[in-house]
Amino acid sequence: MQRARHEYGSSTTQMVGVSSFENGLGEVLGVCALQPGLAGVFTDLLEVQPGKSAMIYLKDMPELQGKAHRDIWPAFRAGVVCGYLRRADEGGGTDAVAHTVDVDVPAECSRLCLNPSDDYVMAPGDKLVIISQNAVQEAERPHMMAIAPRPPLASKETSTAEPTAWDMDPVCRRLVLIDCDNMLDTILETVSEFAPATMDISVITGCDDLLTTHGECLRNRFGREGLQLTFVKGECTDQAVLQSAGIAECDSVVIGNLQQCSRGAIDDHDATIVATIMLIKWIREQAMTDISSQDTPSLHIVGLSGYKDTQLLADVLALSSSVPISVDMLNLDFLMSGWIVQVAAEPEVTLVFRELLASSAGSELYVRKGHLYVQGPNDTAYFREVQYAARRLGQTAIGFIQCESQAVLIGVSADLQVSIHDRVVVMAEA
Repeated sequence: MQRARHEYGSSTTQMVGVSSFENGLGEVLGVCALQPGLAGVFTDLLEVQPGKSAMIYLKDMPELQGKAHRDIWPAFRAGVVCGYLRRADEGGGTDAVAHTVDVDVPAECSRLCLNPSDDYVMAPGDKLVIISQNAVQEAERPHMMAIAPRPPLASKETSTAEPTAWDMDPVCRRLVLIDCDNMLDTILETVSEFAPATMDISVITGCDDLLTTHGECLRNRFGREGLQLTFVKGECTDQAVLQSAGIAECDSVVIGNLQQCSRGAIDDHDATIVATIMLIKWIREQAMTDISSQDTPSLHIVGLSGYKDTQLLADVLALSSSVPISVDMLNLDFLMSGWIVQVAAEPEVTLVFRELLASSAGSELYVRKGHLYVQGPNDTAYFREVQYAARRLGQTAIGFIQCESQAVLIGVSADLQVSIHDRVVVMAEA
């Protein structure tokens, strides 16, 4: 099945890497379905909100050449050095970054070294890859940075949803895909890499091809990898269709589409999302006979939305539910504009995005339990201590998600406090 693409001028596509972004959406939805909270991490990295969201910077700092990574990254206290971009005549062997190549495994990604070993030595021509909210100032003189004051934890009053599902640390063994026809192959490939040994996946579709020839090919192909595919024909707002797909017992739901939509279609799409979540909530509540039981399964929903307010409505529905539900909405307009702004300012940043979005290339982002990294007194630790704990595990900690507020904090100060109940965001090999 061919993935849908928007049509852009060639110069625009070369500059911002639009094809990489769109091809990566299926992979993002796949990994976000398996890791509650990860959608917020991608949103923080891709959206551009100065002083609030993190950005990726490439910095040429010749004074650090010849130093090992173990000596370089601790010098940065207000940002995270997560890797290096080698000069163009090394690794990929090209002077120009070809931004229109698919995300699968582009040759240029060999220039990029994310989550390097401590022994990696910065070579002449290398650029630092820094994730930070204010890396510009720090990257100029990292050794002269004063210790940043420790900000307080975000207030619980700012919470938009309870972190119920995270506390239960769900393992996704049953997934329902809704309206994901145009990126189904990509989602399945991603899920097959990160899912448990066996997994049941129900696909709600109106596509006749998926119900016949192509669907049978997918069933045979991914069946060998432990994915049991079931195709259900119908609409996501039909109660009988959702129940046939196993919505009452599933662990995660992905709601896709939104490509090449007019404004009116986006209105309809977001309205359908809200209606679908309401119906899913009702079905789950009817299915749970003992909502006070600790065995009550949690549900995580991830989807594509056209408006920011859709997330707020979804949070209200999740909070009003008598069964544990969490919802992450990826807003395409904000993500695409953030992608364009960052890559237009520094074209080679697209290599970083491409690797993080592609499950088949290099390092991935993971959301892990805080107790793996927080070993300080009173169940708290400075983020710098968390970074050292991650390095001992061969990972790079780039931020964390606060348990109380679900605030996503990426590229943060080394002196920010992390609780054992928070989730730590790390970069690691797939």
